[in-house]
Amino acid sequence: MRDNCGKFAVELSVYFDGELEGEAAEAMEGHLEVCPSCRASLEKMRRIRSAMHTAAKGPRTQRRSMVDEIMARLDDGGKESTGA
Repeated sequence: MRDNCGKFAVELSVYFDGELEGEAAEAMEGHLEVCPSCRASLEKMRRIRSAMHTAAKGPRTQRRSMVDEIMARLDDGGKESTGA
C-alpha cells in the first residue's frame, strides 16, 4: 500500500460492505481509481466472499475442510472446483 492509503485501508471493508456513503464513498472511489494496491485488496475481498459462498453451497470431499476448499478456489482464481 502506498503512504496515503492509511485512512482508505481502514475504510475499505466498510466500502466493500456497501456501508460507506456520501463524500466518503466518493473519496474512496477516487482513491481506488488511482491506487492499484487498494484495488487489489478490494478484489481480494470480493474473491474471498465469492469463494466462501461457492464453497458453502457446493460439495466438499471428506478430506478437505471448508477453509481448504475456499483456499483452493482462491488459488484457481475463483473458478468452480471439481471437488477431487
